[in-house]
Amino acid sequence: MSLLLDRFRELAACIPANTAISFVNEKGRVAESMSRADVVSDMGEVAEFLRHHCGLEPGDRAILAYPSGLDFVRGLIGCLAAGVVPVPIYPPDPINPQKTVDRMQRVVASSGAKAVLTSRRYANARRLGTARSIVTGSTVGWPGDLPWHITSRGIGGRRMRGPGTPGAPGRGWSPSPDAPALLQYTSGSTSDPKGVVITHGNLAHQVDFNRRLLGLGLDARGVFWLPPYHDFGLISVILSGLAGSGEVTLMSPLTFLQRPALWFDVMDRVRATHTAAPKFAYELAVRKTTAEQRAAWDLSSLQVVMSAAEPVREDTTSRFLDAFSGTGLRRDAFCPAYGLAEHTVAVTMFGRSTLSVDRHQLETQRLAVPADGPGSQMLIGCGQVADDVDVRIVDPELHVPLADGQVGEIWVDSSKAASYWGLPDKSRDTFGARLAGSDDSRSYLRTGDLGLLHDGELYVCGRLKDLLILAGRNIHPQDIEESLRDCHPAIRPGGIAAFAVDAGDAGDVEGLAVLVEVKADIATEMLSGVADEVQAVVLKNHQLRCSAVVVAPPGSVSKTTSGKVQRARCRTRLLDGTLEAEELLVARLEDAGPPDVPDDELGTAGPVVTSAGAWPAAPGDPLLASVRDQVAAVFGIRAARVDIDQPLSEQGLDSVGFVKLASRLSQAFDRDVPPVDVFNHPTVRGLAHMLRDAEVAGCEHHPPQALLQHPNPARCGPAGDGDAASTRDSFEALLKGAITTGRISEGMHLPRSASQLRLAVQSESGARTWPTAVPTTFTSGPKAPHLIFLCTSVFSSGVHNYARIASEFRGVRAVSAIPLPGFARGEPLPDSPEAAVECLARIVVELVGDEPFVLAGQSSGGKFAYALGKHFEDVRNRNFAGVALLDSHKESDPELTELLTREILYDVYVESVGQDLFHATRLTAVVSWSDLLPNMYDGPLESDVLFVQCTRPWVMPYGAGDITYPATEPWSPSNTVRTVAVDHVSLLVEGAKPAAQILEEWISRG
Repeated sequence: MSLLLDRFRELAACIPANTAISFVNEKGRVAESMSRADVVSDMGEVAEFLRHHCGLEPGDRAILAYPSGLDFVRGLIGCLAAGVVPVPIYPPDPINPQKTVDRMQRVVASSGAKAVLTSRRYANARRLGTARSIVTGSTVGWPGDLPWHITSRGIGGRRMRGPGTPGAPGRGWSPSPDAPALLQYTSGSTSDPKGVVITHGNLAHQVDFNRRLLGLGLDARGVFWLPPYHDFGLISVILSGLAGSGEVTLMSPLTFLQRPALWFDVMDRVRATHTAAPKFAYELAVRKTTAEQRAAWDLSSLQVVMSAAEPVREDTTSRFLDAFSGTGLRRDAFCPAYGLAEHTVAVTMFGRSTLSVDRHQLETQRLAVPADGPGSQMLIGCGQVADDVDVRIVDPELHVPLADGQVGEIWVDSSKAASYWGLPDKSRDTFGARLAGSDDSRSYLRTGDLGLLHDGELYVCGRLKDLLILAGRNIHPQDIEESLRDCHPAIRPGGIAAFAVDAGDAGDVEGLAVLVEVKADIATEMLSGVADEVQAVVLKNHQLRCSAVVVAPPGSVSKTTSGKVQRARCRTRLLDGTLEAEELLVARLEDAGPPDVPDDELGTAGPVVTSAGAWPAAPGDPLLASVRDQVAAVFGIRAARVDIDQPLSEQGLDSVGFVKLASRLSQAFDRDVPPVDVFNHPTVRGLAHMLRDAEVAGCEHHPPQALLQHPNPARCGPAGDGDAASTRDSFEALLKGAITTGRISEGMHLPRSASQLRLAVQSESGARTWPTAVPTTFTSGPKAPHLIFLCTSVFSSGVHNYARIASEFRGVRAVSAIPLPGFARGEPLPDSPEAAVECLARIVVELVGDEPFVLAGQSSGGKFAYALGKHFEDVRNRNFAGVALLDSHKESDPELTELLTREILYDVYVESVGQDLFHATRLTAVVSWSDLLPNMYDGPLESDVLFVQCTRPWVMPYGAGDITYPATEPWSPSNTVRTVAVDHVSLLVEGAKPAAQILEEWISRG
């Protein structure tokens, strides 16, 4: 077993002209490739560059911040050859910089990195690193004093050649098997990133393991889109492919997400033998490819179709294989596998078995008891354990081995990683675990995953730390998430997270929370139905009730860079309020009172029908309807979803719920209803009969009329005060930060009930989360004229950016903001400057009618305001009260104009953020409006013009140097110039108050 660098050199000597690795673009065409000779030559050139130009020594750490492509591969292997320890990261997102740069800062601090390596294309993209902060007011903290080096081919028109001799690179340094080869940072689902130390010996073992088991010979042709920053794509694909004798074809994961069919187009064209992806990719392939496309593909050459990185599901496997049966894809090519970064990836491969087990036994006893039919659950095997890998199933608390068929933590010993970088205690606990009572000196890696062994096959059940213990049952959140995948058409694939929250009156029991993302174009009135459907499906499939359901827009579910759901992170964001109000559309919380149900819905003669069907109402029986209301209140769902004849335990009511229901019935009907009566009458109809029988028996304190009245609204309805205080506190926690983001105005009175607040959140956030060309009015007041802000043309264009400055005018004058048309899906984009200003003018006229108005805007928004003013003067011949330019400048530096070119916008948006339909719409709008901007008329206005100038420069990172924005020349001559001691990006945040004072003085000038 040779070390990796030696293997690369051996292959270059034997088959120098053979293609080793290629990268295809978004059209599936080969954009660049490396032969076996290129691998060694480029490896040596980058190694010499790092040593002699960058001053890096063996053992130094270097951050790899590259978009997908072969530049990443060159930087990676160059580090290995120079003895520099590469630290791959997902490149920070310049569109939302603070979130991702913060993570980069933590990795830099943890690793002690001395440099950042990147590509020429990303260096250009980095110029926009703080573009979004123009309107959000955030500041971007790139790692201070850390040099950035570009390792792309052709820098300065030449190849990077150091003093070494091509073809014999890196000979001055030879790694030992125990030397760190790379740091693989993993955030998992529960914690901050940890650097897994992977040695050269680990890599040699893993690539040899993959070569042998997967058959990576001369005829192997792999096609992959996996992210190169994650162990699956980094080690299992790139390094294993380079160490094999065949050819690897890569594409960007974002290209796959945008066009899943391209994955199969390329596999068909190159006659691929190997591919791999997480579970969600196979689900996406079924949904996003057509029968006609599949009929055209020949996938009969595929020998290995690996599914790993996520728990494999039987229904996903079956749907994929059934849908692709006409392509020639063999069912035995499908290859479930299991691995993790701490084990240098692979543990088992080639899962061939399935195991149908009793779900109840699995959840309550952690025991796999074979069973079929209702109540069973299908487990998918991840493969037999190889001879050189030792896998044990262990009780996670007692550290004793468990028998075949018992569920416990998976412990592994073979070529496990060395440690977590700089975390000796955590490393000892994770990498040095020992079996209790054993004399064996062998130590194990604690994977944190739950699984079982059956007939030598490993079955993975879920994460130990994600495990939910609800009503004495062990629930894997993946099972809940899987059951919700198709429950409503508005829910985004992969956008579901189930996790535990404190529930009960004292927060002393564990409850279930579900966070779901919905598609960007969903109508606001549908959101409540999504929450209803989630709760109904969880009740039906799992006999559990949700303590909280949050429906939110795309991007709200926290994930690792490899796409794994970070459930603990989602839970933290929900509880500490950092799931921002701008992301919150609907929340249903335990004990929030029953949702509003119209009276006619309870008394209709026929069944109540919802989007997914509902149980029949209780026509003509107020008592039955009242009991059902109480049950619905305990469940936290609409009454129409409660089956009046199905036992409540089967609908998800546990023992705690029975006690709560007894208490609510006692209060609502003013009589003692002990829990035993609820147990003995386990249906809504049975409870109603019980209460009616008590009345017929002559209970003095239950006159017949009282039983026919609706229960006490102060106790169970949203209209009264009752328990609203605690509910309101819960919602306040969820809405922490709403005022500062401008999603909910500072002067909004907190509603007196959960129902009212839910509607407020829905209307406030639903109206503004995805901007449309509809103006938002922030404030009103007696003074004229009406102040109207125009939004900017950058990525985060939205009316919310003016919320803070608008709040300064509350009670004084009306202030509104108009977003640019085309940023929301389905909105047409203007095709000329004239059409653009005409469209904006119509919106203004519809907003103010004949009333006077002032136009204003920050940055490019000021330029649109100016052009719109010129339109009102020259075309509409309408007077208005002037234009206010808030730090709107001419771009005197051509570099600044370059920042908004299509190429760089595409690089930044697609490579660093991800592109779904919603993002594509915004990207198109940014490019279109940026193209229109230079042609907007900037001649003199007859109306007065105010120029508010920031006095502090804003330094924007640009490659190896900086650009200072803005230039000193305003967009157009101004009658009045005033200054504010802030920079461009802070004007609407910390500069909001002084800027508002300037505006008010100028508008009131008479």
